[in-house]
Amino acid sequence: MKKLSIVICTYNREKYIAESILAALNQTVPQEEYQVIVVNNNSKDRTDEICRELMRQHQFDYFVETNQGNSYARNRGIQESTGAIIVFIDDDAMMEPDYVKNLLSFYQTYPNVDAAGGRIYPRYEEKKAEWLSPVLMPLIAALDLGNKPQPFRWGKFPIGANMSFRKQVFEKIGVFNVDLGRIGTNLQGGDEKDVFARMRVDSMSIWYCPNAVVHHIIPASRLEKSYIKRMGIGVGESEYRRTKIIGQQALLVACLKECIKWGVTLAMAFMYTILLQFPKAKMLIQFRGWVSKGLFFNDINLKTT
Repeated sequence: MKKLSIVICTYNREKYIAESILAALNQTVPQEEYQVIVVNNNSKDRTDEICRELMRQHQFDYFVETNQGNSYARNRGIQESTGAIIVFIDDDAMMEPDYVKNLLSFYQTYPNVDAAGGRIYPRYEEKKAEWLSPVLMPLIAALDLGNKPQPFRWGKFPIGANMSFRKQVFEKIGVFNVDLGRIGTNLQGGDEKDVFARMRVDSMSIWYCPNAVVHHIIPASRLEKSYIKRMGIGVGESEYRRTKIIGQQALLVACLKECIKWGVTLAMAFMYTILLQFPKAKMLIQFRGWVSKGLFFNDINLKTT
C-alpha cells in the first residue's frame, strides 16, 4: 500500500493538464511512496491524447470514467487508489514540490485529523479583477488561512482544488454523491460540502494544512461577469439540491441562512461603498442575488425524505 494517492480528475483541460500531472510527479519524496491517478471524465478535447503521451515517459495511473460528472470521476479515483491518504487536486492546479512531504508530515503530526484542506494561491493569467473582495475569493478556489495548522470552524470547509482525506473516511461515511457536483460544463457543486457535512455529523476532524500548497490557474474567462453569474446561480441550485435530498427541514434551514447572508452582504457592501470601492460593493450584492435566484427560483424537481 502506498502512503498517499493523488487524484486529478480532468475534463477538457488540454491547456493545463500536463503541467498539473508533472507537478504531482515531481515531488521531493520518492515516487515509490505515493501514487498519481488521473481520471479523464469524457473529455472532448486533446486531454486523452496528452495524458497517453505523458504515460510513455512517466509512471502514473490513467483511467477514463464514462459516467459524466465530477463526483463519478472522484469516486473512480477513490476506487483505484492504493494510498492510506487520498488527495484531490484540480486539473488546473499545480502542487509545490514539497506538497507530498509536507502533507504526510501533517497527518503524522496530527493522527486524529480525518481530512485536510491546503493553501491555494491564485495564479492569474491576466490581472486580478477590481471587484474581487476577500469574501469572494472562494469563487476562484483561493484559500489562505495563514501559517498555523488549525481546524476549520463550523460551516467552513476545504476547497475541492486542494483537499485530502484518510481513506477510512470514505469507508465510514460513503463516497461522493453522484447527484451532486459539476457535470460537464455546468457550474453546480455541493458534492464537497455534502461529504464534509456528513463528516461533521460523524464528529470527524477537518483541518487546514498551510504548507500543502497548490497554485491554481485563473484564466480571464473565470473573472467575467457572465461566468460569475452562472457560478452564483449554480451555488444556489446546488444548495437547493443538496438540502432537499436530506429533507424539507434542511432546505428550510438553508433558506433561513440565505436570508441572514443577505444582511451580512448588505453590511459589507455598505462598508465598501464608504471606502469608495464601488466595484466590490456592487459584485457582492449581485452575487448574493444570483445565489438567491438559484436557491429560491429554480425548476429542479427532487423528492424529499
